Amino acid sequence: MQTQMLRKGAGSGSEQDRMKTMQTFLQDLRFGFVMLLRKPGFTALAILTLALGIGANTAIFSVINATLFRPLPYPAEKQIVVLQEVKADQQGSEKFGNGASYLNFLDWREQSNSFDSLAIVQADEVTLTGEGEPARIRTAVTSADIFKVLGIQPLLGRAFQLEEELPGSAEGLNSVILSHSFWQQWFDSERKIVGRKITLDNQPFNVVGVMPAGVFPLQQEPIDCWVTTANGGDAKKKGTMNGSRGYRAYAAVLARMKPNVTVQQAQAEMNSLAQGLREKYPDANAGQNIRVSQLRELIVGKTRPLLWLLLGIVAAVLLIACANVANLLLARAMVRQKEMVIRAALGASRWHIMRHLLTESLLIALAGGLLGLVISLWGVDLLVPMLPAEVPRITGLTPDWRVFLFTIAAAILTGVLCGLLPAFSAVSYDLSQAMKDGGRSNTSGLSRNRFRNGLVISEIAIALILLVGAGLLLKSFVRLQSVDPGFKAENILTAKIVLPHERYQKPPATQAFYHTLLERLQQLPGVAQVSIAQSIPLTQNDNGTNLEIVGRPFPQGRTEEARLRFIGLNYFQTIGIPQGAGRDFTDGDDAQAPPVVIINEAFARQYFQGEDPLGKKLKLGWGGDEAKEIVGVVGNVRHRSLDDQARPEMYLPQAQFATNDMTLMIRTKTAPESMAAVVTAKVKELDPELPVTELKTLAQYRADSVALLRFNTFVLLLFAGLALSLTMIGLFGVIAYSVAQRTNEIGVRMALGAQPADILTMVLQQGMKLAGAGVLIGLVGAVGITRVMKSWLFEVSTTDPLTFFAVAALLTLVALAASFIPAYKATKVDPLVALRYE
Repeated sequence: MQTQMLRKGAGSGSEQDRMKTMQTFLQDLRFGFVMLLRKPGFTALAILTLALGIGANTAIFSVINATLFRPLPYPAEKQIVVLQEVKADQQGSEKFGNGASYLNFLDWREQSNSFDSLAIVQADEVTLTGEGEPARIRTAVTSADIFKVLGIQPLLGRAFQLEEELPGSAEGLNSVILSHSFWQQWFDSERKIVGRKITLDNQPFNVVGVMPAGVFPLQQEPIDCWVTTANGGDAKKKGTMNGSRGYRAYAAVLARMKPNVTVQQAQAEMNSLAQGLREKYPDANAGQNIRVSQLRELIVGKTRPLLWLLLGIVAAVLLIACANVANLLLARAMVRQKEMVIRAALGASRWHIMRHLLTESLLIALAGGLLGLVISLWGVDLLVPMLPAEVPRITGLTPDWRVFLFTIAAAILTGVLCGLLPAFSAVSYDLSQAMKDGGRSNTSGLSRNRFRNGLVISEIAIALILLVGAGLLLKSFVRLQSVDPGFKAENILTAKIVLPHERYQKPPATQAFYHTLLERLQQLPGVAQVSIAQSIPLTQNDNGTNLEIVGRPFPQGRTEEARLRFIGLNYFQTIGIPQGAGRDFTDGDDAQAPPVVIINEAFARQYFQGEDPLGKKLKLGWGGDEAKEIVGVVGNVRHRSLDDQARPEMYLPQAQFATNDMTLMIRTKTAPESMAAVVTAKVKELDPELPVTELKTLAQYRADSVALLRFNTFVLLLFAGLALSLTMIGLFGVIAYSVAQRTNEIGVRMALGAQPADILTMVLQQGMKLAGAGVLIGLVGAVGITRVMKSWLFEVSTTDPLTFFAVAALLTLVALAASFIPAYKATKVDPLVALRYE
């Protein structure tokens, strides 16, 4: 009984302690809230300062969360991996490799033990007809188990069956599964869609299923429908992607690992399989390895370091905001010094006083966090349209619990950072001395001034680092924009046309269509020149093939390659590529004429090294079996991107190797966008069932090619500007507070004969000392930190002296301006009033 009573008493005491702690906490909150309300201007300024910093961090974290953290809509996402073939000498240099061969995939599926299921996949396009206006739609060519790998069941109908993926399968050639968005947009969510026939590239397809929304976790569904590998990549050339072991026509193989298998174990098994395939099929698999990566890595690509670096940038802005608020709290602690001394004299412990001050700081930070969350929603809306294609928004950017948790954590951490130093400073006094001085302590005041000065110096250093980074990116962007790409992008409209093979099976039909279309377009008023090309610069469309110079074989085991372009007549004149030696293609270079080829200067330099290439012949791995005579040399083009070096290129006349997939290029005398409707109408006149897609100007493609650098530059300039503004506010506050503290001293100086210019110089010197110290520290920090930006820069060193000097000069001038206002006010002090100042 006694034991029970003791336990009950102990439990009651513990409960009383908890209640007392809660009461103390609520009292601190009420007291802190009241104290903040007494100074609404101070409170509003502190909350707004932190809200800007926290809001910027939350906005960037929202992008990081959507890209890196939020789960993909697949069960056991981490068990889904991507298999791709890579050359042995490319390991570590190329992120995701060369794709996958269908025949190799069949061996992987049969021989591997690490996976429950595997599916090969490749994106493609086909023409949809019979559902209104003809349209090019996005398809995925895949083997039967794709949805088993992803762990997703159809919303309607069924998934593919194994027999439907086999090349030549009648069932597979007629099977299609629709994406949710495509089903809604084109078929009004018709529930009886399963079993209906649709026409793709003039072939009837049977709809066997509809998938739920978000199968591929992008903001906009990237796939309209799925067809099987029985189609060999499209409904045009059945089986063409599946017949060669060395033809790596598919983008990747998706696989679901067994529950007890790790990525490392799967990689080890695939290494063994790759070794076996190299030995069994040396011609097709020489030097080929298999890389195993998790699915998210394929989607995220190279953006992970970029996103973390952006978060680091905005975290630096938040640190500056914290320093500003800490300075405000230090100044307020000085004003409240007498209050703290009296409370201590009445029995309040130092911890009690610190707790009150930290509570006020946390209240400010939490309010700043709530306002920052609102600002972040606006910031995300601002960022989304500017996000380049390289930054995937794989799961949407709406805030979830991770974003809220991040905001709360940032607010609490900010509150502690802002309040800790002022709280320590507020209790760093000698009570007896403080009482004698009436609440003033020279020692603590000097200490606080050192703290405040140190915070401002830190702000200036951080702001300088951000400004240097922004300056380097801006200079890099300007240089990239001024690069000569080797062609003229102005006033060129492009439009993609794909002729269906069922109606344009033979080259004469293809040639007749393009010849007639180009003639009609050339006759339009406002058109200066027209041509066609299979791949045009800066569109991410690129071809290449191996080559052999006739009469000059390469050493044993060595292969060479160059980029391959199929073009129409007048291509070089239309796009503005300068012509050098030799001639251009003519009407005589048709299918009956001897095969010819034009090379660029980079090709001539690499393979002929000063020797005249005209008249030499090339044999290509793709583009026709006959040797082709070099008849001309043209200028170099930066085809892949503006920061890419010119590569060896070969141009073939489309008339000698007809391809159905071509892009129109129309150089106009007026705004090229105005010709879009006319071009579409002219195509419809020749073939009403042909969709015209990708109507864009070449200038738009050029702008899109620098989207990532433009985004990086904009974001860093934006946050560097915000950091500069906060820093100058902080410097202004410190100098103004210093002037207020030294009012009596300034009065004495002026009474003893000091001139306004002397006072102005004295105050400005204080500001310049702080700015100089911050600039020196910032320059040292920038030399080290900007190295991480090396991959972002174009023809600009990470230690570019002009940028460093310009930023240091700018920051010094702005600091001078921030110091001038309180310095000027100091010169207006009345000595009589100042001498009575307390």
